[in-house]
Amino acid sequence: MILEINEIKTVAGVPTSHPFVARSIGLCRQEFLDHVLFWNAEDLARKLDQYQNYHNETRAHSSLNKKTPNQKQQMMIFQMKCYP
Repeated sequence: MILEINEIKTVAGVPTSHPFVARSIGLCRQEFLDHVLFWNAEDLARKLDQYQNYHNETRAHSSLNKKTPNQKQQMMIFQMKCYP
């Protein structure tokens, strides 16, 4: 246990068992953890919250046609209201 964070182990030798989780962790490492210093678990939690807000509200995603997840969600809600 590091920084009082419990790890959850997946199937050994099968990195594709959870590809979406693996990709999310990889992106978090590449875009955030490799570039940011933190002092303790509270500092890390605060900075991860900031990164989550950036990821969902500001960062454009190519899989969402250069939209943010929040913009995509708003579009889907609008479409559901317009086309019941």
